[in-house]
Amino acid sequence: MTQVTVRPCPQCQRPCTQDASNPFMPFCSRRCKDADFLHWANDEHRIAGLHTPWTDHESD
Repeated sequence: MTQVTVRPCPQCQRPCTQDASNPFMPFCSRRCKDADFLHWANDEHRIAGLHTPWTDHESD
C-alpha cells in the first residue's frame, strides 16, 4: 500500500498531496503554480549565488 504524503503548498501553505494524483505538484492548484511562475518571471525569486553580469560579447 502506498502512503500519501501531504505537505503545505509552497505558495499558499494549504495542505496538498504530493503524489501522482496531484497534477500541480508540489502546488495545490494551477492558480498557485501560475502565481509561482509569475514571481520567477518578474525576478521576485532568485537563486542565491554570485552576481554575473550579462555581456553581449565573448571574452578573449
